[in-house]
Amino acid sequence: MKIKTVCELTELTDRTIRYYIEEQLISPSYTENYLGRKSFDFSKSDIQQLQDIAILRKFGFSIAEIKEMLLEPAQIIPVVKALQQRKKIVIDDENALLQTLLQLDENHSYTISELATQLSAPVVNEPLPSEDSTLNI
Repeated sequence: MKIKTVCELTELTDRTIRYYIEEQLISPSYTENYLGRKSFDFSKSDIQQLQDIAILRKFGFSIAEIKEMLLEPAQIIPVVKALQQRKKIVIDDENALLQTLLQLDENHSYTISELATQLSAPVVNEPLPSEDSTLNI
């Protein structure tokens, strides 16, 4: 099966599939033309593996973790437990922020400075969102 068909079946982009191949998460058979361009031929098993990888990625597993689980199935449970811990920390942090937001007085007309003061306690040690740190300012 060609990559275009696989994109349609898996709802993954061509670039995503090629990235998974580069990262050696999947190894479809291929032929190479005289210019070095690879033409992949995906099996039903390859498609299933891509769908499995997509689910794991959506759940938050890193490429490195998926590789580890593919290479060492005995590591699946430890990797899952590590993700559970990371998710729990994120949820706990988000719950703390939510509680602070819920404590705001809905009848008060805040200025930005007053709002920032009210919200500052739980975020003092939090980093800025990653998109903010990549801005060229």
